[in-house]
Amino acid sequence: MAQPGTRTDFKEFCLRALGKDVLEINVSDNQVEDRIDDAIQYWQEFHVDALVEDYFKTQLTQTDIDNEYITVGNNVAYITRVIPINQRSGFDSSLFNIEYQLHLNDLFDLSFSGGVTTYVQARQYLGLLDDLFQGIDHFQYSRYENKLNIQLDWDDDVKAGDYIVSRGYRFIDPAATAAAWNDRWLKAYAAALIQKQWGMNLMKFNGVELIGGITMDGTTIYNEGKTRQAELEDEMQRRYQPPVDFFIG
Repeated sequence: MAQPGTRTDFKEFCLRALGKDVLEINVSDNQVEDRIDDAIQYWQEFHVDALVEDYFKTQLTQTDIDNEYITVGNNVAYITRVIPINQRSGFDSSLFNIEYQLHLNDLFDLSFSGGVTTYVQARQYLGLLDDLFQGIDHFQYSRYENKLNIQLDWDDDVKAGDYIVSRGYRFIDPAATAAAWNDRWLKAYAAALIQKQWGMNLMKFNGVELIGGITMDGTTIYNEGKTRQAELEDEMQRRYQPPVDFFIG
């Protein structure tokens, strides 16, 4: 159990880090679960290892067309690109478009026609022409509403049964990825939040003297947890946050 692989193991690991089995941790089970959820949310939003690039495929229904937006699935953090799929909306996906012919005629003999450098330059030139004369469909993604709005003519450009493919980043869910529970930063951060909760609970009884002359001091426990939380959040900003241009498509 030294390396937690489930939520239950993770919870026990954090409590033992605070002294469970030696000390009484005055935190309810519900409070522990809430603080773990808070830790996971912060980890997902700011830790580069909590995000993975992925593609999201949606087959349009008439309801999607009537709504003029689509949903792209759970745990999607960002959408960086909508992949061209449909010739009617300016997305030429036929076997006779110039990009396909470039692949068909040139890819097999790169070593004889200038190598990869020539191929990359040709691709960049085609991209420039595409930007100048065709343009890029604008889109907005609302994470909390789970809506991908694409600025196109939904009545004429698409029909039910067409596919929309988008590229972006989704959150890693520890419940589906056991190795995430063993993330060093996540374990330390969850323990710090639980310690703060423990201190907040005991602060209501500050100064109360127990049998044996022991005086309860929730403030110290709370402050230690708060300090540790601040240290870990500073570490997150310095070491684990993705660069500014990470989400540019």
